[in-house]
Formats: sequence, structure tokens, C-alpha cells
Amino acid sequence: MQNKTYTKYASTIAPNLIPSSSLIITAPLLGTDIDESKFNLKKYNYKVLMAKRIDKGSFSGAHVFPGGKIDFSDGLPDWKSLTDQTNTQNNSFNINSLVPQDISLLDFKICAIRETFEETGFLLSSPPSSEHIKNSSKLEFFDFIKNNNLTLLTSRLHYFSRWITPKQSPRRWDVQFFMLNISQSEQDRYLLSQIYPHLNSNNHQTMFPQTDELLYLDWRTPDKLYDAFCNDDISTITPQVYMLNQMQLFSKWQDLQKFAIYKDSVEGIIPFTSYLNLKPFPRTKIYTLPGDHLYNIQFKDDIDINGLGDYKKPLHRVLVSKSKTGKKIVQIVENVVNIPGIKFSSISPPNKL
Repeated sequence: MQNKTYTKYASTIAPNLIPSSSLIITAPLLGTDIDESKFNLKKYNYKVLMAKRIDKGSFSGAHVFPGGKIDFSDGLPDWKSLTDQTNTQNNSFNINSLVPQDISLLDFKICAIRETFEETGFLLSSPPSSEHIKNSSKLEFFDFIKNNNLTLLTSRLHYFSRWITPKQSPRRWDVQFFMLNISQSEQDRYLLSQIYPHLNSNNHQTMFPQTDELLYLDWRTPDKLYDAFCNDDISTITPQVYMLNQMQLFSKWQDLQKFAIYKDSVEGIIPFTSYLNLKPFPRTKIYTLPGDHLYNIQFKDDIDINGLGDYKKPLHRVLVSKSKTGKKIVQIVENVVNIPGIKFSSISPPNKL
């Protein structure tokens, strides 16, 4: 097997973009979760996984969702017989010209599952037929799945978001984010047993950092992760901040899953590339996103430079500032994103423009 990224994507279609996948995992809060510093038990019935990276390499020291770049082996034709999903495309994929025709939706889903397994030990598959899975660091992921008669549950992944690193970045990533919502049903017992050791009666592998790229795995409710970023307890990057802000609007994982299903069903997920305004802001960084009437344009109007923007026009931006005490203040200002039944904007329109 070859261990390389897709050369056609890298060299022909998008010379400096690295195609990759990332997986957002939520799990129900069970009775063993009592640490109120990490879990808002009064509001949420689920927790979200992030991983703390080491202080070197890509995203040094940051909290990220598990994932990595796509590998040649993720596109092997034989994967179709080792997954529970026969449909390898959907309407929301390949809608943008940046997506090459030689990389399918199934390839990206397999990448997300493989990278998550390699980094955390969590395996989104059917339960093994025996108590012990025969694992070997010398085995390619494909051979590992095939030799143990496992089936990857690719149908469980919902295409949640897509972010492309800004043009000025030295390395540019094109990341497809998928979401997996684990339930308390008997069907998900094997998945839960990898997360909660007290449910692991068959000696299955449980989760822990599998590579020298991660320091630890961090499970918290979405609001606690969001607050940790605002308090400078953790560092992360714009896509994660944006998606955590979305997730914290949903107190139940069942509602979050409905939203993920909705996002996966709409025609075309617009790739987000944030644009940082370089005008001198004493305490505020303003990132505009697709849909904002000033996307990719430097601010000139005082309403935008000194305020939250003109609500008479399309707005889609992230504001990161600091209070006098040093705490980060993150505001998502938007009137273009559609979340059925939910007002997404984290702030109210200004009283006076």
C-alpha cells in the first residue's frame, strides 16, 4: 500500500491545499460524570471530545477535534465492502470546484474514522466477534479492519462543516468536519464501552492518546470548552470556536443531531475561509466569513470598525476581544446562517446604528 496523499488534488486542482478530515464526537453524560468544572450537568445531556496537541508541529498546543490529512489508502475500492454505506456521494459534496472528482465523500469519512482511531483509540465500527481485536502497529488500517472482520459505520457520520485555511497561511488545510452523536441505546454499547471503562466488560480497547502528537483527551460540555477558550485555559482556532458556539446552543444531543442531519441534507456546504481585517483594532480581531457584505474587504465604515456592524446588511463574522480583566470575549455576529427554530446570533442587534 502506498502512504501518500492524493497527488491529483495536491498538484493539479489546488496546489497548496491539504485535503483532510476531522471528527466531532459527542457522547451522553452518564452517572460517572460528576466534575462540574468540565460538565454543565444542569443544562447539557452530552459531552464533546477535543484533544490537546503537543507544543510543536501543526496547531501547536491547541485543542482540536481529532483528524488529519487524507491518505491514499482511504480511497481503496475495497473499502466499499468494509463499510455500512453503499452511497459514496451526496448532494452536499462535490458542489464546489475545489473538491476533486477523484476523492469521494466515503474517502473523507474513512479518513476521519482512521485518524480518530490512530490518535485516540476510538473505533467507529461494528463490535468485534471476539473479545480481543488483533492489532499491530505494522498493519495498515485497511488490513486491520479486514483481518478482524469489522465494518466501519460510515453512515453514522454527518457532514457538518468545511473550513479552508486563509490564503496568507504558510500551510493551507481544506478540512471536512463530520459529526458523530453517540446514544445510550444497546446498538451503541460497543461505542460507549470505548469511552466509559465501567461499561467495558469484554476487554475492548478504551480511549487514550495513541500518538506522540497529543498530550491528552479532553471531554467537556460545549459551553465549558467555549468558556475555557475565553478564559485562556485552552487555545484553539477559529473553526473550533465557531462550531463550539453553534453546539452550545443545543442542550440535548438529540437536538444537535437533528441539526447535523439538517446540515448534511442541504445542497452544498459552503466552505468557510475566514478573513482577518488588518485595520488597527486596539482590543478586537474581526474575522469575516462567507455571506458577510464585507467579506474579503477591509473595513472603512466606522459602524464596522468600532461597532458590531450594520444589521441592515448581511453579517457573518467572529469578533474576539479582551475585557479589562483580560478575559476573551467572543461574539458571533450573523444574520445569514439558517438554523431551523433557533436564533444563532450570540448577541442582539445594536439599539442604534
